[in-house]
Amino acid sequence: MAIDRLWSIQARRSKRRGFVGVVSARLSQSREASSSLCRFDVAMFCALLFTSSLLPSAPSLSATQLYSVRAPSPQCSLFPKKIVFAPSKTLDENSVKLAQLLEAEIESTLNEHARKQVKLQNAQESMDQYVGSPMLEEAERLEEWAELVQSNLEQIPHDAVSFIHEEEDGNLILLQFGHTPGTYTTPAEEAEVAASMAQKLYKQQQKIDNLAHRNDGVAQSLLGWQKRVRLAAARGEAEALHALRKKILASSKRLGVRTARLKAFVVDDELDI
Repeated sequence: MAIDRLWSIQARRSKRRGFVGVVSARLSQSREASSSLCRFDVAMFCALLFTSSLLPSAPSLSATQLYSVRAPSPQCSLFPKKIVFAPSKTLDENSVKLAQLLEAEIESTLNEHARKQVKLQNAQESMDQYVGSPMLEEAERLEEWAELVQSNLEQIPHDAVSFIHEEEDGNLILLQFGHTPGTYTTPAEEAEVAASMAQKLYKQQQKIDNLAHRNDGVAQSLLGWQKRVRLAAARGEAEALHALRKKILASSKRLGVRTARLKAFVVDDELDI
C-alpha cells in the first residue's frame, strides 16, 4: 500500500506587504521507492531564480559584457562563449571597412542602451530612497492600510488618532493616523490620500519596469545582429555583410542605430547605374 504524505505551507496575508502565498506539495512514496525525498525552501528557490535574471550594474563592464552575461545552455556548451570581431583575410578592402562600420555602429548603440539601463536603475533607487523603502513595497503597504481604514470608517471617529482593527482570526492591527504625507482632516480623507499615492507608485514602478524591459529587449536584438556581423566577417562572406547592412538600416528605428554613416557607405554594386 502506497503511503501518501501531504505537506501544506500556507502563508497568511502579511501585515506589511499583503502577500498571500499558498504552497502545497504532495509527495508519495511506494514500497519500491528507495530514493530519499528532498525538501526545498520554496522562497529561497524563487529568490535564486529572480536574482539570476538580474543584469550586472557595475559601470566598468562594457555594453557587450553587460548584455552578454547569460548562463550557457547544455546544448550550446560545445560552442565558443563569445565571438570576437576578426574579419577574414579573404575579404576585400571595401567589405572589411563595411564590417568595421557595422561593428562600430552596433557597439556604439549597445553602449547607449547600457547607459539607459544605468539611468533606469538610478531612477529606481532614487524613488525607493524618496519613499523610504522599495517603491512596490511602499505602494502595497499604503494600499493595504487604506483598505483597512476604509473598511472600518463607520467605527472610526472623525478625530481619531488611532484605531484597533480586529481580523477574523482574532489578531489585532493598530491603525495610526496623521502619518501619511498630504493634506487631510479626517481618517477617511487620509485613507483616500494613501490610496491615491499607492496608485501613483504602482504606475511609476510599472513605467520603470516597462522601459527597462524594452531597453533590454532591444539590446538583446543588437547582440544578435552583432553576432551575425562577426560571423559573416570571420567567414569572409562579403555578400552577407552587404545584406546585413541593408537589414540593419531597415530595422534602425527600432534598434536605435544611427543611419548616417551606414547610408553614406558606398557599396560597389550600387555604383552601377
